[in-house]
Amino acid sequence: MSRYEASVLLIRTGRVVGSRSFDDPQTAAGHLFVLMAAAGFSGDREATVSTLADGDPLSYKGFEYRVRDTEGVE
Repeated sequence: MSRYEASVLLIRTGRVVGSRSFDDPQTAAGHLFVLMAAAGFSGDREATVSTLADGDPLSYKGFEYRVRDTEGVE
């Protein structure tokens, strides 16, 4: 079974400032949306979660939010 990592990176350094694993990409993306909203992001929840769950990163206020499939990754 795949695991999906929700990560937040500081754009200027590329350093991961936080990550957590989930069983599915939608849950991982939903977690990231909550973090983005707490930082003031006011975009559409459904569109944002869909974009992140598809593996496309989003940037907001100097941070990059992304979901990736960790299957086969050491």
